[in-house]
Amino acid sequence: MKKIKGSWALITGASSGLGAEFAKLLSKNGVNLVLTARRTEKLKELKDSLEQKNHVSVHTISNDLSSNNGASLLYKDVCSLNVPISILINNAGVGLNGRFKDMSLEDHMSMVKLNVLSLTELTHLFVTDMLKKKIRGYILLLSSVVGFGPCPNFSAYAATKAYVLSLAESLNHELKSEGISVTALCPGPTRTEFFSTAKGSPGKVLQTFMMEPEEVASEGLKGMFARNRVVVPGLITKISASSNRWLPKSILLKIADKLG
Repeated sequence: MKKIKGSWALITGASSGLGAEFAKLLSKNGVNLVLTARRTEKLKELKDSLEQKNHVSVHTISNDLSSNNGASLLYKDVCSLNVPISILINNAGVGLNGRFKDMSLEDHMSMVKLNVLSLTELTHLFVTDMLKKKIRGYILLLSSVVGFGPCPNFSAYAATKAYVLSLAESLNHELKSEGISVTALCPGPTRTEFFSTAKGSPGKVLQTFMMEPEEVASEGLKGMFARNRVVVPGLITKISASSNRWLPKSILLKIADKLG
């Protein structure tokens, strides 16, 4: 990671969970950071900690990417800092756990806005910026193991992550000749705030195989800097992802329904 020392990274959803772990790992390797999330106080605490421990520069921007103009406002705020972003980690996202019919349309549309629309807009804005400045950049998009196949009880969420996975793989191919790589990180169950914000709780089987966020973040960064198209952290997660290729959909749906 020596080659990225002194560079600048933008991390969305950075106040906790995987976002905070990405920030910690990158700052340990001398990367300066722009951190954004809705929770201003948590961002400030993380900023102060990382600057003191790792002697890097950290800017924070309070932003809600689920709002209608969240992505464009964030891009303008980052541009006003006048720092060259060569690493973009689109980590912000939310999940909904439960039957599709039992959740409000407002919640579904807010999730699609954050997981799909804002992610796409922000990626496009910074890809354009990297190309204009001739930056050999790295982009990490947060997908999920559920992006590999249908997932009852996480139906709309799984669909958003399938979009992210497909987008990352296609963009990696399109942009590699320009020196920009796009990587999809597809974790399985991870010990973050995900299930509490998703209004659900993991079953006993999922709890058994949960990974720690620092482990997932570390594998994600290694894959991103290797310019891999897809990173699936953990053996169990890899088995789960690959099962979508050889098990019939009818069986996969029953298994996912029980686990969810």
